[in-house]
Amino acid sequence: MKKLFFFFVTSLILLSCEEEIQSDYQKYMDKNYSEVLFILNGEAESFSAYAPSDGAMYRDIQLVGFSGSSEAWPKDILYTNDSIYVVNSGQNTIERFNAATLDYEDDLYLDNGFNPMTLCLVGGGTRAAISGYGADQVKLVDLDLMTILDSANVYGSTAETNATDDSYDRNPTGLAAAGTTLYASNIRYSGTGFREATISIFSIDGAYGTLNLVKEINLEEMYDTFSGESYTSDYGLNPQSLFVLNEKLHVICTGTNGGSEGDDGKILILDITDSTSPTMHKVLEIGGSPEGFRSSMDTLNGVMYLAGVGGVQSYDYVNETILHDSRDLILAGSDSTLDYYSHVLYNNGILYVSDWTHDKLNLIDVSSNDEPIDSITCGDGPGALLYLTY
Repeated sequence: MKKLFFFFVTSLILLSCEEEIQSDYQKYMDKNYSEVLFILNGEAESFSAYAPSDGAMYRDIQLVGFSGSSEAWPKDILYTNDSIYVVNSGQNTIERFNAATLDYEDDLYLDNGFNPMTLCLVGGGTRAAISGYGADQVKLVDLDLMTILDSANVYGSTAETNATDDSYDRNPTGLAAAGTTLYASNIRYSGTGFREATISIFSIDGAYGTLNLVKEINLEEMYDTFSGESYTSDYGLNPQSLFVLNEKLHVICTGTNGGSEGDDGKILILDITDSTSPTMHKVLEIGGSPEGFRSSMDTLNGVMYLAGVGGVQSYDYVNETILHDSRDLILAGSDSTLDYYSHVLYNNGILYVSDWTHDKLNLIDVSSNDEPIDSITCGDGPGALLYLTY
């Protein structure tokens, strides 16, 4: 009798969830919006959609993780070729959805334990690189054909390296491409603490079909030489994301993640005039725990916005000066060690911020002294953001 009751209740819950998702989806589709902000909910494993034109939020309008029975753990979202691509860390897949209808179309299985983190377009088409946090590897994929083109380890005996002790994992996170050169940031976690952070440099050959490791560079050694002081934190620089801007590579380092050990977030700016032999150009001691991530730039004014623990930071990437550091946060949280803003996206004077801790989407008017506009419940564990104009 208990089993029958459990089946009945579970069925009702599943039917209720499906009905709610379908209802929100239909309401959203009936509006036929020309501009939409998509929110990838990490805990709910779903899309939500915010419409700037009328301020409406449509929660959980499509699920992700169609390709397996395990948890999806969605991490990244990208648009190209009239499609939306979602990176599922738990299922080790890239999923493709129709950007107009949000219908699930296809998936690409990467490898067991690959733990994909970041998807980065290369070459201006549908070729992309994807970082494998759990495999110390980067793969080159074709998002149109949904196939793997090539794979390469982020370190190896055939490549030049100046990192100490190759027995430690690299754990690649961020990716950035400049022409036929690809950069990957590696955290190097030893199991008890962080080792020296590194950058792996790859060449992409054969019409963006093959991937070759050129070298691995020790970021902490570069920082020590440039600054004249030793970076001593047990947590390492902890580089999370990369951007190529004005022929320089910007490396966003979270340091100790804004915890009690320190306030040591940094922006390392590397000169990549010689694409495979970068040199340290400047260090911005921004503090806090900046992370960065895709689409967080105001390209008109040359401002980079960074999400993280405790609040949002920013810097002028043209003049290479700090605008908002850890002492002057945008949207400062009530608890600087717990409030986690997972992603940030700038569009047309408005800064959209995913508040993972409180399941909110925050809107900030950066053209008016960073004035908060709204805070809207958007789904469980909001993360990556994508703004589309149809």
